[in-house]
Amino acid sequence: MPTQKPASKEGSEDSSRESKAIPFEPKTRADTLALEIAREFADEPHLPAYRSICATHDETLVRRAFSHVKAMPENKIKKSRRALFIHIVKQNAQFEE
Repeated sequence: MPTQKPASKEGSEDSSRESKAIPFEPKTRADTLALEIAREFADEPHLPAYRSICATHDETLVRRAFSHVKAMPENKIKKSRRALFIHIVKQNAQFEE
């Protein structure tokens, strides 16, 4: 007789591998943009970093960096999309000062 695995708390084994959604309600345009970036990069645990960037930098600059990173093929990214995004934002912010 086959033995059954005990049911996990979240339903299936695959659900534990999925990224955990953060309960977060955006209150500003910057928060909405930060959440969009975190979700696109599958990096919701670092949402506070994206919120900080979006709150302290011009929205156009952030959106330009976001578009650039989204368009970059995965094999061209050395560290992570987050690291590249932060680098581009900082680099462009220096030029706009």
